[in-house]
Amino acid sequence: MQLSKALRHRLQAEHDNTPLWGYLIVAISCGWFFLMMFNLVGTKLLPETGNRLLDFLRADDYYSILVPLTIPVALVAIYLNWLGMKLFRHS
Repeated sequence: MQLSKALRHRLQAEHDNTPLWGYLIVAISCGWFFLMMFNLVGTKLLPETGNRLLDFLRADDYYSILVPLTIPVALVAIYLNWLGMKLFRHS
């Protein structure tokens, strides 16, 4: 019985991918941050390139701010929804 518990614990420890998921989330977050910073700042400093996408991002003042700000607003909405659900259930 003792051996099977130790073996089970060892097998579970070998297949723990939590640090890899953490590194993946950090890498995606850093990539998103640098992409949005290039969108907000870098494209405004570029000259006319002839590339339709870069020229659109260079001249744009609305969508370049809308896309990065959608995430924090969505997180606040999710938090308020969760808080309202908790208050409803526990009152």
